[in-house]
Amino acid sequence: MPAVNSARRNVASKIAASNFKLALVLIGFGWSAIASAAEPSTLARLSDPLLEGLRQTLLNQGVLVSQNLNARDTAGPRPDQPRLGGFTDLPIGSFPGTNELLNWEADFQAQQIAALAIIVCADCSNDSGEQSFISNWLQRPASQRVLLSYYREELEWAELVAAAALNAGFLVKHLQDGKVSIAGEFYATVGRRLGLDTRGARASRSDVPEIKFLGQRARRNSDSIFRVSDRQWGLGVANNEPANFLNESLGDEFTQSTIREVIVPGGVALGETAKVAFEIIALEFDGQGLLVVDQQNKRWRLPTQDVSITKSLFDFVQRSTQLRSDAVVDIDGKGRVRISSSVRDTDVGYEIMQADTQPFKFVRNLNVSKSVVIDTFVRWKTLNSADLSFSAEYEVRFLSADNMRIAQTKAALVYAYDSIERASRYTKAWGSDASRLNESLDTAGLGNSLNKVAEYSGWVAFLRTIEETDINFLKGRYQFMKIDSSGRPTPTRY
Repeated sequence: MPAVNSARRNVASKIAASNFKLALVLIGFGWSAIASAAEPSTLARLSDPLLEGLRQTLLNQGVLVSQNLNARDTAGPRPDQPRLGGFTDLPIGSFPGTNELLNWEADFQAQQIAALAIIVCADCSNDSGEQSFISNWLQRPASQRVLLSYYREELEWAELVAAAALNAGFLVKHLQDGKVSIAGEFYATVGRRLGLDTRGARASRSDVPEIKFLGQRARRNSDSIFRVSDRQWGLGVANNEPANFLNESLGDEFTQSTIREVIVPGGVALGETAKVAFEIIALEFDGQGLLVVDQQNKRWRLPTQDVSITKSLFDFVQRSTQLRSDAVVDIDGKGRVRISSSVRDTDVGYEIMQADTQPFKFVRNLNVSKSVVIDTFVRWKTLNSADLSFSAEYEVRFLSADNMRIAQTKAALVYAYDSIERASRYTKAWGSDASRLNESLDTAGLGNSLNKVAEYSGWVAFLRTIEETDINFLKGRYQFMKIDSSGRPTPTRY
């Protein structure tokens, strides 16, 4: 189905004005193609103090410095001199996703790449012991946590960069040998990523973006190598994704008659952000589950849930943000399953896929072609002095299409879910054909069949709030990212 073009969640580049802040843009579980839609005139004014501070020293050593290694005048032929620089398509203030981390660790373990961790600070301690360095790193803002990943055969050039950074008064740790888990923690929590552009690096094969992006020229009239509307940037995985779809494209009970999107979406789509009872300043993982920290530095534990489930939902939020789509799964008329790659072959994906098959088992008398389950509101609140709970509202909509394939909601059943009771309560129905719903319709049965979707919608909304408001999530992040969320395989047909 055609994609819905919507700018509801504009994943724009975040440009910081204070020292050592660079406008690099990335969003977690893949390449952040969408994040670099700024006009070239805006991007041309960006300047990274770190790179500028090292420029002359490195130039004297034969290393060029570039703000954007993908700039059209930079990323042409293989360079005669190595270039140190950033990528407009890699962000500041966000993090690598699961696949990126796994790919990076695999290349590091295979001794294909190495890295320099640089703490860019004016008040750095001289203590560069391993634990002290990591502790110092995690306490720094994103703009000061810099990681240069480079092709291992370019060690001599990386050592020149390390020497220049040390000479500038920064702390430097060379990640070349040792435990993969130690190096991986730096990559999982990096605030700013740099690359080293050389002939050897361009000739190497790697899925690590700091290597793979080398030599790729920005698109015309852009500083990005991607089209904003390009859904194929995910190296082919988007081919099996459900069609891009934002819940708001369907409108609501009062505006649905004015919606004119040329698409008939279906399946399950989760896209709300959560209302939270207090301001969150940090998210932590303690090995057992997630906790949030409030302004009084008090920790609140989220509801008990298998951590692999939480990780699957976390991955979906990152993937959803990248594609600007709320769609989790869609099963077409021939039974073919299209599911977000983030939850494919997981228990979450399997349960949501099964839920997508339920609405028409309960509602049979409407002349419609699609059903879609969407979340509409999520609120998180305190349960007691240490725990949180949530309530969620969702709708089961039944859709048809006119001759122009414009989606129209014929009937919608509205439910409210409570995480303490773990049950859905039917509240009302609306839509032009709502009066045709059978009076004997088992609304309670339909709600029960969708309880898992409702539960997941509460978590997705919460994690989306964490993602979109840049809540600090460093403590335990690496351990959380390494959780194996694999589960029941997703069939190609249902």
